[in-house]
Amino acid sequence: EELQILLNECCNPENNIVRRPDSRRDLDAASSWDKIEQVYGRRTLSLLLGKPKEEAWGVLKDDTRVLKLLGRDDGGVNTVVVQEGTVNSAEAKLLCGPLSDLNKANKELAKRKSCFAESFRRKINDYVYGEGNGEGPQTWPLIRKCVLFGPWPLLSLGGRLVDLPGIQDSNSTRAKVAETYRQQCDFIWIVAPVKRAVDDSIAKELLGDQFKRQLLMDGQYCNVRFICTQTDDCEPNEIMQDHEDVARKENGRWDRMKEMRDEIAHISTQIEAINEEKESLSKKLRKLRHEVRDINLRMKAKEEDDAEDLVGLRDEKKSHINYLNEQIALKKENIQNLEKRSQDLQKALKAVAAIIRNEYSTARMQIDFRAGLEELVNPVGEEELEHPHVRQNESLPPPLPDNFQLNVNCISANDYLKLKKLKSSSDGKPSTFSSPDQTQIPALCGAVHETTLQYRRFFAQKLAKKAGNLLELMCQSVAETRSTKTPGGLKQAFDEEMRDFATAMDSLVSEFVHKAQSEVEKSLEPAMRSGASKSASCATSTASSWGSKENGLRYPSYQAAVRRAGEYYSKAKGLINFNRSLYDPMEEKFSAAWQRTMDTAMRGFLESSKKNAKQTVVGALESLFVQFTGAGLNADLVSSMRHRAYRICMEDVDNSFEFIMKKLIEKQRKLNRSLLPNVARRMGPGYEAAAAVERGPGAFSRMKHVLCQHADDASRDMFHQTVSEALDSVPSIIHHVSTNIKRLAKIIHTHMDRVFSVWWVSQATIPPPFPEPIVKNTRRDLQHQLDDLCKVHCATLEKIGVDKEGMVESCFK
Repeated sequence: EELQILLNECCNPENNIVRRPDSRRDLDAASSWDKIEQVYGRRTLSLLLGKPKEEAWGVLKDDTRVLKLLGRDDGGVNTVVVQEGTVNSAEAKLLCGPLSDLNKANKELAKRKSCFAESFRRKINDYVYGEGNGEGPQTWPLIRKCVLFGPWPLLSLGGRLVDLPGIQDSNSTRAKVAETYRQQCDFIWIVAPVKRAVDDSIAKELLGDQFKRQLLMDGQYCNVRFICTQTDDCEPNEIMQDHEDVARKENGRWDRMKEMRDEIAHISTQIEAINEEKESLSKKLRKLRHEVRDINLRMKAKEEDDAEDLVGLRDEKKSHINYLNEQIALKKENIQNLEKRSQDLQKALKAVAAIIRNEYSTARMQIDFRAGLEELVNPVGEEELEHPHVRQNESLPPPLPDNFQLNVNCISANDYLKLKKLKSSSDGKPSTFSSPDQTQIPALCGAVHETTLQYRRFFAQKLAKKAGNLLELMCQSVAETRSTKTPGGLKQAFDEEMRDFATAMDSLVSEFVHKAQSEVEKSLEPAMRSGASKSASCATSTASSWGSKENGLRYPSYQAAVRRAGEYYSKAKGLINFNRSLYDPMEEKFSAAWQRTMDTAMRGFLESSKKNAKQTVVGALESLFVQFTGAGLNADLVSSMRHRAYRICMEDVDNSFEFIMKKLIEKQRKLNRSLLPNVARRMGPGYEAAAAVERGPGAFSRMKHVLCQHADDASRDMFHQTVSEALDSVPSIIHHVSTNIKRLAKIIHTHMDRVFSVWWVSQATIPPPFPEPIVKNTRRDLQHQLDDLCKVHCATLEKIGVDKEGMVESCFK
């Protein structure tokens, strides 16, 4: 499809291939020509000049190299595997540790690692950079994504780092891949040079309004981290002029900076004075050397009468020359020492200045980031005046807590690599920082490790608790708790309690559904309807602006966008997205309401339901305890079983609501991303009609007229239908939550039954009827084995930081 579009832009009105257009007159068509030749090789289109487009298409689509790279029998995406190096598990562990440890422990492995890296780099070069001199066919434009696996210390605890293209990437395929990842990412890092971060509006302007709204609706605002790079590139004097107030925040720092600056200035003055003295001595030296040459010439003329005097005079002047050389050498040495001192002071001052700029940039970005959110949540406009019925739930917490601080790291990768000797010495010494910690790279790596460690710890604890519950059930199953004197009616009491429990859980579900539907009706729906009306009211003027003479697109860019369903990256105009410009007014209206309803409110309602579910479980267990002990069962034994059931059911509740929340987030993100594609789909016929207008004189006017007419006609119901479809999908999300809470009730019932059914399960149901001594011996053997497992399990819990209170520590208790 993309190749067809590119070929269209390389053709004349008669659909024949024409020469490459002059990029000064038609940059977009020239760009299309270049894209084809990047993939198929230079002069490919030159050989097809004058040929019909269909013939060119036939030649290019059957290119065996491209088919081999992209094609797969099952229609999936082709994968090229590049690998280098083999290590064992012990070596892999070393490679995942600090480089200094590797060099100490295994120099041979460190050398192999370097060879691995060089060889691997050569193997992937053709896939990520140009091949040869760039004249031949290139592979890199066809690469959708590159996935690297290796012993990276940064990711050794299980993290995955995804380097996404920019928000407005020129490659539509890469942009779609990036959008898919952004929907799934746990954390988002925004990377920009620190000099841009000094701009007061960077944190508000860098991301773009659309991306910020997406963060807001996804509930991702708390998961953003800014990475400011190139902190080693700074001018101390400028920083001192601009940020004296920041420097003074640390006691004595500003005074030290002034002392260093003054000493540098004083040294400069000293060097200048010494240079003047050296120059004066050099002039005298040159004069003396000239005089000695004259004496030597006179002596060669054999003027014997004064030869003896000339020798004495020459020796005297040579002695003076030696003295001057010594003085000049001393001056040079003095200058070198002063310059060394000045360089040391400049580096020290530069490091302090860089740290001060980091502090300012961090604080500035934290303030601006929150301000940007406030602008989205509380936009300045007539929303409340136009729609007073749209309410904001004042009981809901804000998207960001009051004490939230944006995570910011101001780093210098260049100085860090030099300080760690990971860069060649030919690249020079570190320009600013004197220790790796000052570059903030270790702090950023530490943040990654801490985050991944938290996830690992959470899943380890979860797994350990699940294993503990299973172990307890096994211990219970081999324990001699059954008795022929077990009171009757326990099963009936349990079943009645479980019916009451199911009724209470149904009530909990109904409460959630009522709250969720009410919030949607009172907050989200009015905002979305208002947004639809806003987009509809300005759709015609928006469509007209795309081709206006004042600020609109020229014909080649307009045509390229139309051929690509309204989305095109132009080298002349940047990202062009007709669909986005139609959709933006609607999203601006409802994005804050979406976040409040589908993120904050739903989270709050789920948290409340989770709390109520736990209280319901506790109530049921307490009631069973009272009934069972009242029937004559041993209170300590029933209490132990109650506690066991409590832990199992609490884990059920936590796991279920974790799953529900994860699915809720996934579904609401998918839904809020469906609105723009729906607008684009309804604009599709307009793009097709505009692209099919008759070529020749007046084609641009005809194209604009067709597209504007379609936008005007479609706007009458396009946005309202899009909103209605989205709102119609919200009940399915709510239903998903309610269904899973009901499923949780059944799971809890099952697990409670497993714990308590020991009292009413008949001995006769245990086949086969082995002799009692064999049963006792087998039970005893199992108890010893389970006892060993209990001890191992308790040691594991202690190691990973899980509270052991109430957990079974011995099968004999």
